[in-house]
Amino acid sequence: IEIQRLDSIGVKGIAGTYKMRLTGSKTSFEGATESKITISDNGNVISGDKYVVLAPSYMTGTRALKNGADILAFKIYSGDTMIGADSHTCTYGAVGAFSTGVGSTDLACGMASGKTWFKVPEAIKVVLTGKLPKYVTGKDIILHLIGLIGVDGALYKSIEFAGEGVAELSMADRLTICNMAIEAGGKNGIFPVDDITLEYLKNTNKERFEKGDYDVFAADDDAIYSQVVEIELDKVPLTVALPHLPSNTKAAKDVKDMPIDQVVIGSCTNGRYADIKMAAELLKGRKVKEGIRCIVIPGSRKVYRQALEEGMLQIFDDAGCVISTPTCGPCLGGHMGVLASGERCVSTTNRNFVGRMGAKDSEVILAGVPVFSFFTVKPCFARLSESPIAGISPNLPAS
Repeated sequence: IEIQRLDSIGVKGIAGTYKMRLTGSKTSFEGATESKITISDNGNVISGDKYVVLAPSYMTGTRALKNGADILAFKIYSGDTMIGADSHTCTYGAVGAFSTGVGSTDLACGMASGKTWFKVPEAIKVVLTGKLPKYVTGKDIILHLIGLIGVDGALYKSIEFAGEGVAELSMADRLTICNMAIEAGGKNGIFPVDDITLEYLKNTNKERFEKGDYDVFAADDDAIYSQVVEIELDKVPLTVALPHLPSNTKAAKDVKDMPIDQVVIGSCTNGRYADIKMAAELLKGRKVKEGIRCIVIPGSRKVYRQALEEGMLQIFDDAGCVISTPTCGPCLGGHMGVLASGERCVSTTNRNFVGRMGAKDSEVILAGVPVFSFFTVKPCFARLSESPIAGISPNLPAS
């Protein structure tokens, strides 16, 4: 779309000495460094001196091709400024980057000029304390937060996470939390950089890490916040968002008598390796309940291959799940799980607006992986205590 925007306004080249990164909803790549990029007649980006072809692929991130081989050339690092034509670009705040979504026209202009315009946002400080109960995840935390402040509670504000509880969160948790900052209206979400972040960055791009080609920023001690929200992790329950807003949250154990037709794990919110692995562990040796469609969508080709090689896909297949190639798919009502009239889905995706996943009278309940796993084997919210995760969390009754 961005390439079409450039063409429509008569821009035939992208010049500059900045790093230009083209991004899809999940994965980012380095496009060019100190080179001029021109646009071919068929809409692909052609660079004569560095990359043979740089062409957007459909719904799975941008693929860079060098001499015909698929290459992954760049990962976002702390201190980077990142824009993307997807509202969930804010995911990258998990590594201490400023990252936000913009419209396709804004992105095209940014590509053409190397510049963009922002109003400096106010900040909300979210202080995390205590210990995270087992099987309570980043999804529960962000749903809990959105339930507290609302879908417009952080409108054009930066959501800054802080406190001793940050150390309780894995990178997967942080990525999920920042991913849904936009669901609270946030301009971005951002975590402080700690040892967990640095280890993740090292594993992501060792060469850049060893060069020290990144910056670590921290809030000033006297920073001013428009609001401070405190969350005790010990008290965060397994949380769901009922139709039709991410802010319509309840503890999962308090929701009763809602028959389920479909369950989905995946998307840029919960399709990571850690999510797929957790789901496989909880479903191992179990069967999908008759009448339930269970759809598993790894978030990237890399995650898909890891799940394949480690036997997770076999676990899902043995359980009776449908396994998809990486895609946004049902999250936006595109394909691979579009809901029919009157159907209800429990999904690890990020939005549950009216008609989001299909028919206008269908419903989506947002949840984390453990709750997803329960409804894979039980067709209704009536008896959460029968879940395979019952008894392992203080938020669930033993019987």
